[in-house]
Amino acid sequence: MPFVPTSHVQKNRRLRFALRVRAGSLHEAYQLLTRIPELQPLQSFDMLKAECNGSAPFCLIAEANWRPAACAVGYAVGESGFLMCLGGVLPEYRHCGIAHTLLEEQDCFLSERGYRRIELRVPLQDEAVFALLERAGYARVGVESSRRGKKLLYEKRLAPRPVPALQPLQI
Repeated sequence: MPFVPTSHVQKNRRLRFALRVRAGSLHEAYQLLTRIPELQPLQSFDMLKAECNGSAPFCLIAEANWRPAACAVGYAVGESGFLMCLGGVLPEYRHCGIAHTLLEEQDCFLSERGYRRIELRVPLQDEAVFALLERAGYARVGVESSRRGKKLLYEKRLAPRPVPALQPLQI
């Protein structure tokens, strides 16, 4: 299912710039992810594409004053689950509320499309992300070992969110 959210621009209280969240391509998200130090060495673009298991990736890009500042990449798992496999905020835009806004947009989009569960895997050393996820309603559900080290598994159950009905035009 292609991702076509209604992008919006908001003035974040902790920032001095406009914040816009929009759909992006996997290539665009990958370019941004290569600039996040904690993700280095980053897997190749082809490996990231293969990780999506053949399904269309979900890519959100957060822009600060129309410059890419953060992204989230994920894909559908089963009928009602979603796995956010990679994401991050560029160092110069951290601690400003961008990651929280990105999580809110992702939750809203997925809930409106019938997804009921979001999973994330977070490296053990990323304590700032642990706090962010727990404030956003995610629960720790386990630990996973991979070739890149151990990761904590987080999960959030989404409540159904109806899509507003279209109103007829008054002509």
